[in-house]
Order: sequence, then C-alpha cells, then structure tokens
Amino acid sequence: RGKPSLASEWRVDWNIPILFPAIDLVAIGAGGGTIAWVDAGGSLRVGPHSAGAVPGPAALDQGNEEPTITDAHLYLGRLNAERYLGGDVTIRPDLGEQAIARLAAKLGMSEAEAASGIIRIANANMTEATHLISVERGYDPRDFALVSGGGAGSLHAVEIARDLGIPHVVVPPTPGVTSALGILQVDLRHDILRSVLTQTQVLDPAHLARVFAELQDEAQQILEQESIPADRRQIELSLDVRYYGQTPYMNLVIDEVPATPEAVQEIVERYADAYESEFGYRLDEEIASFEFVNARAAAIGVTDSADIERPAPTGGAEPRETRPVYFDEGADFLDTPIYDRDVLGADATLEGPAIIEQMDTTVLIPPGARARVDADLNVVIDVNAGAGREALAAGTTANRGS
Repeated sequence: RGKPSLASEWRVDWNIPILFPAIDLVAIGAGGGTIAWVDAGGSLRVGPHSAGAVPGPAALDQGNEEPTITDAHLYLGRLNAERYLGGDVTIRPDLGEQAIARLAAKLGMSEAEAASGIIRIANANMTEATHLISVERGYDPRDFALVSGGGAGSLHAVEIARDLGIPHVVVPPTPGVTSALGILQVDLRHDILRSVLTQTQVLDPAHLARVFAELQDEAQQILEQESIPADRRQIELSLDVRYYGQTPYMNLVIDEVPATPEAVQEIVERYADAYESEFGYRLDEEIASFEFVNARAAAIGVTDSADIERPAPTGGAEPRETRPVYFDEGADFLDTPIYDRDVLGADATLEGPAIIEQMDTTVLIPPGARARVDADLNVVIDVNAGAGREALAAGTTANRGS
C-alpha cells in the first residue's frame, strides 16, 4: 500500500534487542566483493566473508586473489570491463579469470561452471532472505513486484523473482543511488509511546483517549521545535497489540482513537487477522484474551518529493553491440545484445537474452524474460514471458575470448 513495513524492535549482534522503531529490513552478505571458497568437504561456498571495497574483487588488482561475485559476473560476460562504473575504474578481467580458474580446479569443474555456481549460490542466499520477509511474514510473493536497488541488484533480480514466483521485476532509472536518493527526501519522524498494558475486556476507552491526547500534544510540540510548518505536519497513531500472556506484539496503525467497546473489538479483529496471516492460525476468543501494550504516535514532518531530471531518450531499442554471455549451466555462451539505458525510450521492448548498461548498474534480462520501458522510464521485466528460452535449447552459441 505504498508504505514501508516498520518493526517496533530489532536485534543486533548476539540477539540484543533494540526497542526502537525502524524500517523492517533484512540485510544479507551478498555484495560484489563476497568471496567464493571451497570448504573442507569440497563444497563451493559464497560468503559470508568479503573482500569489501578494499582490496575488492580480484579484477580490481588491489591485492585480493580470491574469486568474488563480481569476478564471476565479469567472467560470464554479464559485466563490461571497459565500461565498469562508466569506465572510470580500471578492471583487469584476466586477474578475475585466474581467480575463477583456481577455484574451478579445486572443484573439478569448468571455469564457466564454477563462475555460474558462484552466482547460483549468491542468488539462493538472497532468495532465502526474500523468503524470510515475505512468505514467513504471511505475504505471498506472487502478489508483489520485486524492485531492484543497488549497483548489482539488477544482475540478480530476475532469477530471485523466478525462484519465488514473483511475476515482475522493476528497475528504477537510477537504482545504484537508491539509498542516497532516499535519504535526501525521507520525511522527518519522531516516534513516542506510552505504556498501556491493559487487557481489552477491562479497557476504559476514555483512559485510552486521554493517553493518545497526551501523545498528540507531545508530537505537536516536537514538530514545533523542529520548525515544521503546520501544513507539513502529520501525526500517525498506532497500537501495539498481542495475545495476553505472549511476549511479541504487532503494531497496528489506527485512523482514530477507539472510543467505544465496538471500536476496540474492531482493532482486536484486525490483530487476529494479521496474526493468522503471519503465523497461520488464530486463537479462539473464548479461550484467549487480548492486550493493548503501547499507544504510539509518530510525529512526521513531510518533505518535498524529489523532482528528478532525467535525460530525454535519444533513440529506440537498438543494441550498441553484442557480446558472449553465459546464462545456464550445461549451455554455452550466447551472443547477447547490449543496450545503453539512456537511449531506451518509453514503450521500448526487449526480449531476453539482453543486457542494459548504465553508469550505476547493469540490468540482466535472461532468456525467457521480456523487458519494457514504462512512461517513467522504469524497466519492467516480465520474468516468465516465455520467449527466449529457445535460444538455449537451439544452442545459439558464441566463442568466448579471454
């Protein structure tokens, strides 16, 4: 519904709880510098240790000799060494290839199989994290689109979406600076709360109204101190609710303070529905009671939406070149058209396999996927369009040079 999911508490190392609201975020170590290695049992592993930005992937020639996810993408032809970060960074693909070759020798497989295996394991790790924040929270991934952010997200997004049954991937115009853009236009927000700790069957709605009135007064004072104009102020009210006797609770945003027992019961039913969605069951109200834990108010100062200037597309969907790219194990390198993002106009359509390059990311459109550019210049990928897989089956191959 256009709003981020918030967690009322989160945990850091050694499972230490932080009782402070935050975006419900799951991070996983699968960056471009993540190192691939072989364990004592001879199995391929990817991460969690990383070469980071310094020394970075082997191909950066800064001292690391271990293969990384970036090195695998370079070997497979998915990244362009000559245009990496717009060509501002010198890349030594031969060093990355040597690192991949050493790994492949340990595994007893071809270099292409080793590089592809690195990407498959990285995708599996990210798929597991996406499963954690979707299926395990009661959301069906098939009801959503996967938005690709970060410099490398668009290299992995389609395969992750396919694994989870997500039908579409959306690549914004500037995915590599998603975090920077977001922090520049995020709303100012202060969260305040009052403990309630009252079972709903003995709750006095008048007392709850007084608690929320205090919270709203404090929220207004905070916004006044922050010099937020009156027309930019919003106050969002919510309640932490749980089954009585349990420790965890859910936060439910409310449009107005419940003033009657019937309004309280509506919140109880919302909680039971949300609980069943996430955990798969609900407790019978004849044997379970409910508790309001905390009353909360979020004092929000609304900022202007960013007015992003985008260069007008200068052409149609014509590839700049082709190059050999490896997609599936057991196949070969395919001659794949390469497109520049800044020349793709609205309604341009690309059949996979294809690659779209821009300064801050590379968009991988594998066989069987179809991409189109919408009116806002997002690349929207139908991950199972059907066309394109025939290229693999027919063996349309290309020789790969070192």
